[in-house]
Amino acid sequence: MASSPASLANLEPASNGNSRALRHGAYARLRLSDAAGETADTLRELVPLKHDADTAAIETFAFVLEQLRAAGRALKDANRRADRLRLSQDAQGWANVALRYARELGMTPKARAELGLDLVRAGALADRDLDLDRLTEGQRTKLAELLAIAQGK
Repeated sequence: MASSPASLANLEPASNGNSRALRHGAYARLRLSDAAGETADTLRELVPLKHDADTAAIETFAFVLEQLRAAGRALKDANRRADRLRLSQDAQGWANVALRYARELGMTPKARAELGLDLVRAGALADRDLDLDRLTEGQRTKLAELLAIAQGK
């Protein structure tokens, strides 16, 4: 089934004077930016172990969450089956991406549990007069992985 020019109008860049691209549901990146900024501020408070290096991940996660919210609203208004199907598929993809970000940022129960285990291991090492604060986040992650291997886990 071919799409009509009117249904494709929202896909043209907003910079070409396309006002539909500015306001069309889950695909309206410019409108989502403000909401994503507010969501990012909330997420920064919820991330268990945050670091300045996490800013890009947190902001991207916030944007994906806002796309997902907008998709939910747009699904209510979608009249054509093809539009609902495409939006539903996109929303499923955004939900999967959001879950990956949540895991990476330690915001799921399993991720927090794994993080807790890593912190216990790091605490045991700290008792040996090691200064783990001198390690980068990546080095700490690698250390936790190596300790898990050494402990047979």
